[in-house]
Amino acid sequence: RAKVPIITFRHRNRVDVDISLGVTGTDDHDTSIVELTQRWPAVRPLVSVLKVYLSQQNLDKVFIGGLGSYRLYVLVAAFCERRERLSEGYFYQDTRGGANGGANDR
Repeated sequence: RAKVPIITFRHRNRVDVDISLGVTGTDDHDTSIVELTQRWPAVRPLVSVLKVYLSQQNLDKVFIGGLGSYRLYVLVAAFCERRERLSEGYFYQDTRGGANGGANDR
């Protein structure tokens, strides 16, 4: 059972929608999403594609173990940040072929 009431419905354009009621503290999440999408414009389209894929695989419902929107945005932003750091040369290739974020700088 959900800890907060959730209204679930399918819009006439066949988009599934979940609305949670009585949740506090979402302003911080909203601000974070705006900041992520401003820093990396590719986040929004990547999240959209992944949401469709997760929905097709029945992995989009948090209450049954799927991945929700906020976590998906954070995951994609982490990917974008890693790619950005790789392109800046922050990570280096070690002798074993793995990437290292500077923990064992020589």
